[in-house]
Amino acid sequence: MAAILWQRFLNGYPFEHCVAKLRRQQAVNDGHLGSLSDELCSHIFKEIRWQQGLVCPYCHSTNITSFGTYKAFLQRYICKECGRHFNDKTATIFAESKLPLNKWFQVIRLMHMDCSLTEISHKAQIDYNSAARLVKLLQGSVYLQEIPGQLGLELPGGSG
Repeated sequence: MAAILWQRFLNGYPFEHCVAKLRRQQAVNDGHLGSLSDELCSHIFKEIRWQQGLVCPYCHSTNITSFGTYKAFLQRYICKECGRHFNDKTATIFAESKLPLNKWFQVIRLMHMDCSLTEISHKAQIDYNSAARLVKLLQGSVYLQEIPGQLGLELPGGSG
């Protein structure tokens, strides 16, 4: 990896970019991803999901009541306008996934470190096809933009 980055530097890539990429790669190789608890991931997810306020994903009403919990850290709700039940993950890219949020967040971290799909699959300990599906769903999503900052990762371009 270092030889490839050295070659890129010689071919005109900025030195800072090459060093940053090498450091990110080394962190991935050393396994310094840290552990992401379900509770932390749920908290960050809810902050991002409801930053504009709690709204029913079906009728867009704000007349909502808490209605128990879903899988320990996610809140369930009932809309007083349309009567439908929903939880924090309803109508998001995470809604139908069997993978816990901490796996999604780990994939986001690895994507942020410019890891290959094979590396993401290996480091997150998920199937290659699952990793490919997650990466495809995450590309361009608001969560890919917001979560790295919440996890304390430096955003590309040094604006974090």
